[in-house]
Amino acid sequence: MSDPHVLDPTGRDTQTWQALAELALRGLRDTYGRDSTLLPHTMRWDGRRAAPEGHNARYALISLLGLAKARDILEMDDDFTTSLWARVAHNDSTVSHSPGDLGLGLWARALHGRGHPLFSAERAHKVFRERNRSCDSVDLAWLLLGADHALLNGVDDGHGEQLAAETKRALLSLYNPESKLFYRHRRGGPFAGVSRRIACFANQIYPVTALAVHARRTGCEKSASVGRDAANNLCRLQGSLGQWWWLYDAKRGPVVDGYPVFSVHQDGMAPMALLETTVAGGRSYAREIEKGLSWVFGENELRENLVQRDEGLVLRDIHRAGAGRTRRMIRGTAWCLGWRGRADAGQAEAQFVVNRECRPYHLGWILYAAALLHQAVKQAPSDRIESAVTDLQQTSDKTESVHEPTGQSN
Repeated sequence: MSDPHVLDPTGRDTQTWQALAELALRGLRDTYGRDSTLLPHTMRWDGRRAAPEGHNARYALISLLGLAKARDILEMDDDFTTSLWARVAHNDSTVSHSPGDLGLGLWARALHGRGHPLFSAERAHKVFRERNRSCDSVDLAWLLLGADHALLNGVDDGHGEQLAAETKRALLSLYNPESKLFYRHRRGGPFAGVSRRIACFANQIYPVTALAVHARRTGCEKSASVGRDAANNLCRLQGSLGQWWWLYDAKRGPVVDGYPVFSVHQDGMAPMALLETTVAGGRSYAREIEKGLSWVFGENELRENLVQRDEGLVLRDIHRAGAGRTRRMIRGTAWCLGWRGRADAGQAEAQFVVNRECRPYHLGWILYAAALLHQAVKQAPSDRIESAVTDLQQTSDKTESVHEPTGQSN
């Protein structure tokens, strides 16, 4: 077991990632080891204990992905993973999976070498063709990742290549080379136009991950180029404290709304995508990864460490006080109508609030990112990956003030 005190904002090395992975595994065991709910949506922390709420099978699939990827760096309990797969299988009798969920399941099954037989390339391809118009960039990215990992790991059923080709083509059709951002979807209509244009961080970072993996598997230069350009643009837009902002204007390019800033973007999704991009031929993103991770450990708007080591939790986000679920719709509509205002930041500490919950998929992506870093060190110690990892170990940027998100324009 790593020394828990390596979870310190003064240093970012492989021990830190190892300790984060151990925290994530402990959190997942606690989340899914309770009898009060089958597949919790979140763990709500009140300062003394964390209590499960809701139900979410998709989060369990992402947790299984992290558990599969992290087997090389952690001692895994196979009974725990088997139990979680069984819960997901039981859930199938009552729900209809989205195309993206099927992509996640296929991806997890490929990495585990086993899993629910309904998560097959054939089924994912069939559902994708039936519902392709409803797919957004996240769904397409997860389907492409599922197909590519099935092909990489030898679990394809004969439909993987076609699924990969069709989802890659659909994903690239959402990319805007002028803004270097992905539109959220391609549905038409006046209301859909706003949601299409105002895309969130997930609509960007999952496609970056998928295109990097596809480029690594196939050598597709188009995928590699688009993925690199999008990754570099997100890094250009990164906040001065390392924030990966929330909403982007896929048509024109600037940040639409910075908040909430989600911890899972900082220590899971962004590191995962940027490390995959480096492996696929991109540059080192060590500085950007380091700045993003520092935000979680307290280099943020509230100077609060969001890592709850003893609880196995990382608190979900920092958001503006009083901002509810309708903020995205209102902000996006106003933006498209030309009422731009500020993209949000640089305000008094009292206006920011910590969301004190932790969703299990966050812990899954921490495991995945930590495993990728370990894999980079293990597999390529003498090439440019070593330089990227060395930079990541040695970089520790300190920022004293909070500024507005970069890339804003009126």
